[in-house]
Amino acid sequence: MSGVLKNRVYSHIYEKLSNGELLPGDRLSGRALAKEIGVSPIPVRDAISQLRNEGFIETRRGGGAFVPEPSYEDLMDIYDQREALECHAVERVATSPHETDLADLDNCVEELSQVIESLDTTRPPYHDSTLLDRWIRADAAFHDTLMRAAGNQRSLKTVLNLRIKTRIFGTQVRYKPCGSLRRTHEEHRRIVEAIRNHDVDGARAAMSEHIHSGCRAILEAHRRKRVSMDDGRSVSEEE
Repeated sequence: MSGVLKNRVYSHIYEKLSNGELLPGDRLSGRALAKEIGVSPIPVRDAISQLRNEGFIETRRGGGAFVPEPSYEDLMDIYDQREALECHAVERVATSPHETDLADLDNCVEELSQVIESLDTTRPPYHDSTLLDRWIRADAAFHDTLMRAAGNQRSLKTVLNLRIKTRIFGTQVRYKPCGSLRRTHEEHRRIVEAIRNHDVDGARAAMSEHIHSGCRAILEAHRRKRVSMDDGRSVSEEE
């Protein structure tokens, strides 16, 4: 029973991290979480310990568990790992793509396209949180579909965790210009096109560029945030 409760708490906190309810610097209150979930403090403590071991939570001097702020080096390491795993996965998928997987990928790309079209009608175009939530879900579904299609469950879990770690920081930079989203959409489209054509080298190159593009964006956002903290100014995203 204790293991079941710990898993329940773990899933609850993990979901909060993935959807942006918990941000870097936020403190996790074991007592508040226990009350919120309806469990004793013991499974909360055990779940937080597991999340700490996995790098999602850190403990600080003086006590308390906090959501860590990824460093520049952390983000570089995460994207290096993602590139290795996701480029290998897309190579495997492109070697022998299944129609079901291609249809699922097409659906993700179409959803991203619809979000962009909807954002084009809003003013300002990057301040609609509902549409950006749709974008985040479709983008996640795209990468999850590729990893599942590659057939390696360990790599799937690893990439999922790596994406959650970058998303923890990325939720603070939610309002992206449409130009940036269009470029990302085109990167997804090129990946699917290469897979459909059995173009293994092209699929790998397209995925590598996509990962590098995401890395550049998140590192620039990280730099801006550090400058903002140093200067006491707020960071704004520009077109």
